[in-house]
Amino acid sequence: MQHFTIKELSEAHRALLSTLHKCEKMDAAKLGKSQQTLLKRRIAALKIALALIEKEQERNRYETKNIYNDTGYNIRFDPNNNVVKLCIMGMSLEEDGNAEEGSAIFHKAWNEATDDYEKFIAAYHLANRQKNITDKLKWMETSLQCALNINDDNVKSAYSTLYASIANCYEELGEADNAKRNYELSELYKGVPSDKGPFYHGTKADLKVGDLLTAGEDSNYKVEFQMNHIYFTANTNAAGLAASLAKGEGRERVYRIEPTGEFEDDPNVTDKKFPGNLTRSYRSKEPLRIIGEETECAKLTTAEVSKWRDNLAKSKGEIIN
Repeated sequence: MQHFTIKELSEAHRALLSTLHKCEKMDAAKLGKSQQTLLKRRIAALKIALALIEKEQERNRYETKNIYNDTGYNIRFDPNNNVVKLCIMGMSLEEDGNAEEGSAIFHKAWNEATDDYEKFIAAYHLANRQKNITDKLKWMETSLQCALNINDDNVKSAYSTLYASIANCYEELGEADNAKRNYELSELYKGVPSDKGPFYHGTKADLKVGDLLTAGEDSNYKVEFQMNHIYFTANTNAAGLAASLAKGEGRERVYRIEPTGEFEDDPNVTDKKFPGNLTRSYRSKEPLRIIGEETECAKLTTAEVSKWRDNLAKSKGEIIN
């Protein structure tokens, strides 16, 4: 059997999906019986072709899951990534009432995106700024396709959000079957986190292997606010940021940890500024056990830490505790 690349499969899937949409929009009542039969068969054939391509895409992604990492491509969420910073800037402009300037920044993010990960993020934000529902659907499907191309734990948490947004678009367009299909896919990717780690916790505390981190400490982000959970992440960049913002005078440390009980997506970041839980941030009421220390984490500059502290101080959102 001929082998097709991810790009070839994606382009074929997009073309067939577009043809299917056009066929489904045709007014069958205006066609003769033979034409109606032909239309039904064509729609059925297109659905079968799409299902086969999706199956091949899944197999292809499974076999090449580590292709990005093997070639040195870092797909972990990085707050200092150019596209991420542009999207944060765009959102900040919107919050200050500069929607038009914000929109220009999101388009700049898309134009400067260099890979599927950056395109997935930029397209998602562009989708949510569209006034025309057809345009929103186009950008949201682009975002989903880029995310599917990656097929990595760093983006899988966004699948449910993207499918749900696409379903909403189809619902508004009156396409019930497509809406139902995408709602079902959204539900399929919901549930408790399946992340296997490794996991990290950033702090300024001097700890040793075997020590337990427990809930009940004061928040790093709100004065005199006791946290009911202990937080951790599978993203060393996020752990490094947490270490930089942590209270205390000790040096910044990122520890490798293992949860001792159940954990959940951190609701303070999941589906907030970005789709899903891109930072792979979690929380638990059960202790976290220190199993080692990560020494290769990238450090933020003093200016970057200061900017993050300023942004946190300006934040009007409440901590979900």
